[in-house]
Amino acid sequence: MTALDQFSNTVAGYGNTVQENRVFANNGDGINAAGGTSAKPNVIYKNTAGDRGKGNAGHGISVASAGNGNTSPMEIELNTVKSNGGNGIRVAGTGHQLKDNVSGGSGGFPGGDDNGKCEVAVVSGNFNATGNKANGAAIGGANGSAFPIACQGTP
Repeated sequence: MTALDQFSNTVAGYGNTVQENRVFANNGDGINAAGGTSAKPNVIYKNTAGDRGKGNAGHGISVASAGNGNTSPMEIELNTVKSNGGNGIRVAGTGHQLKDNVSGGSGGFPGGDDNGKCEVAVVSGNFNATGNKANGAAIGGANGSAFPIACQGTP
């Protein structure tokens, strides 16, 4: 397990696991992971980024490195992301699997749990491992299918 840098909440390099952190009220992103490779991806597992009244100013979780495609380990799994200024979960790298993540609240409640931009914003080349939710609604797609690249959920 890799701890986040206490000043920037950034993990750099490859093969790191960011697990069971609670990150609130930071001036930037809650969790920012960069540097993973397809052979040794960074894994973001079971974290909480932001909450009502104490969201992060940037994205809740931001991943800008490569994932391993449709193999083990699952890169982005069981995270809860609420009330951040940017996207809830932002994936700018390719090859990541997303599973059982929850972003935002039930939608439409100003000052509530929704993130400031998309609940989930993912570039092309990532995979839906199912169970993901944006504003309380399931993000569709079969296990192993391409993750939708349109903005999922809205503030």
